Amino acid sequence: MENGVHFYSIKWKRKNEMTSVFMISKWPNEMSASKMPSTVQKIIKGTFESVKKSDGSVIEEDAKIQYEEISEKFVSGNVAYFEHTSKRGNQRIQSVHMVSDGDVIWNGQFSGSEELFEEAMNIFKTMEPQNE
Repeated sequence: MENGVHFYSIKWKRKNEMTSVFMISKWPNEMSASKMPSTVQKIIKGTFESVKKSDGSVIEEDAKIQYEEISEKFVSGNVAYFEHTSKRGNQRIQSVHMVSDGDVIWNGQFSGSEELFEEAMNIFKTMEPQNE
């Protein structure tokens, strides 16, 4: 990838809360923004099945993957997420997101509390195009 890998992460650790992490990086492949919804869907379905099969988490039988559009001033795209319970009994949100500023596609994930998920999704409001 030209100019190295652009990867960013934010980690929250609040008293009496589990650690929450938001990650985002440039999508490594050339792809049309029109393929973002189906790519997010494919990734989240794989993540959902992986968490379902793991010994460390529980997904309720009626749990569903939620899909939403992201539409901010400089980026737009998609996010998909589901809830599960960690082996320590914490309610967690697991998400996959993909956004584009018209030139670059960014993808990533979030894992953590519902409260911090909302805060993490607000990060897209602060994103601006990069002048490279």
